[in-house]
Amino acid sequence: MTVSIENWAEQVRAGDVRAISRAVSAIENREREAEEILRQLFPFTGRAYRVGITGAPGVFHTPGFYTQFSRRFGKYRPYLRYSYLNAGVAEPIYGDPADGPVVGRRNGPTFGLRYELNDHAAFKLQYEHLAQRGQKSFNALETQFSFAF
Repeated sequence: MTVSIENWAEQVRAGDVRAISRAVSAIENREREAEEILRQLFPFTGRAYRVGITGAPGVFHTPGFYTQFSRRFGKYRPYLRYSYLNAGVAEPIYGDPADGPVVGRRNGPTFGLRYELNDHAAFKLQYEHLAQRGQKSFNALETQFSFAF
């Protein structure tokens, strides 16, 4: 079943999940209908701006995560964080030597203590153990002063 661009745009505006999914896929894949569906929908976006963002095509499958546990005790906030990133050599951002050092696999725990000086400033001290694929693991003691205004 072929649907006209105008009907497709109406379905998107009506909240039809399948029509929205098809529109998002068409735009991401730069299909020939993408420009026209955007042109049909743009007048209904209110005061939105259309911005183009460029980058390497395709989807990157770089597994990465972190988890953090923390609890506040008065002005003190101790925390424990574990982070993991595994960028393969074919990964176009973290695996390309032309863009800088290859990240590879990095993982390890971080233990820290944040002290709230006032509502707008804090001091942080943390110990980090970082293991990297193909390189020697290292430990770091870091400090940070942060403020918001």
